[in-house]
Amino acid sequence: MYEPKQLTVLRNLCGNPLVYCLLNIEKEGRDAFLGEIYARGAETDILGYLSALILRDENAFSLACAKGERPSKYVVRAYRNDVKTIFDAAQNAERKEGEKDFRLGKQDEKLTENTEENLVAGLMNFHLTNGYGDFIGNRAFDYDGEKLVPIENVAKTRLSDLKDYEDEKRQVMFNTENFLSGFPFYNTLLYGDRGTGKSSTVQAITNEYAERGLRLIQLDKKYIGRLDEVRKLVRGLKLKFILFIDDLTLSHDDPSLPAFKAALEGTMYDWDNCMVVATSNRRHIIHESFSDRDGDIHPGDAKEDIISLSDRFGLTVMFSSTGREGYLSIVTQLAEDYSLKTKEITPLAERWALYHGGRSPRVAKQFCLYALACENTGRKIDF
Repeated sequence: MYEPKQLTVLRNLCGNPLVYCLLNIEKEGRDAFLGEIYARGAETDILGYLSALILRDENAFSLACAKGERPSKYVVRAYRNDVKTIFDAAQNAERKEGEKDFRLGKQDEKLTENTEENLVAGLMNFHLTNGYGDFIGNRAFDYDGEKLVPIENVAKTRLSDLKDYEDEKRQVMFNTENFLSGFPFYNTLLYGDRGTGKSSTVQAITNEYAERGLRLIQLDKKYIGRLDEVRKLVRGLKLKFILFIDDLTLSHDDPSLPAFKAALEGTMYDWDNCMVVATSNRRHIIHESFSDRDGDIHPGDAKEDIISLSDRFGLTVMFSSTGREGYLSIVTQLAEDYSLKTKEITPLAERWALYHGGRSPRVAKQFCLYALACENTGRKIDF
């Protein structure tokens, strides 16, 4: 009776159709295996494809390494045997009948060391820096109320793309570097007018430090009372996480407010791998209405309560709106980045600002992108 091949530490990969067909090629047939290869475009480098699957798998070995722990000798041995089983099966399939329907490609050196010691050393460093599972190859995630979902097509904004605001960026960078280095850091509030680059700065910081193990988890405002639940999802990992809340404004009677305050203040848990970063158009992010003031017996206490939430962010950075000089400075720098050839850029940029409700880094970028599109299509810059 035919007995399918099984994996132990890498058993999750048995659910992958390609791996399943590879390990059970005698039962499933060579055509089924080739069909899975072609469907994934893996025919030119099957070992590279398999290496990526193995490195991204979430298992006892990768999880221990990502937490900075040494896997037990039993887990290491089983992991090594699983890797050997997969690669041996691929080589046997390639040799069968001398057919060349696919190319093995080059095996990942991290996965083919001869000794357990070298295997652990190489992969320990890899998983320490890159995490495991979806944390590998993904730098930003959404929290959907239960789990983390990778964000595809993350904006590639870098700090060099954000013009001026040097002091503001420097403060955020310094705090982030402390966070990554294990030094004291602060939860951060970035506030200021719309379009001044608050959210873009957070995106740029994430991209700038991703290779040092920084990841971003984006939380919708409706989940701000669940900060500790999100933290538990990444507890113990050596990666560092920005818990990002964009455009944060709360009402005085928001039911999630007490939990949010408590999470910012800290709990009995050690959350040294998570930093809360929020953006807001308001310095005091709890919206104070006239009814709040009129209906409270102690209006001074109510006002103090409103201010206290903002004060729980150890670092507060203000992004001021730009005047004419600052706006045109940003336009000039972006025009150089985009290699715009238009000579009368200043009056056009000023007119654009009048038509679009003011001067800001966002308006400056929108103008330069419009001008670039016009130049590339041979149209006159007119609006």
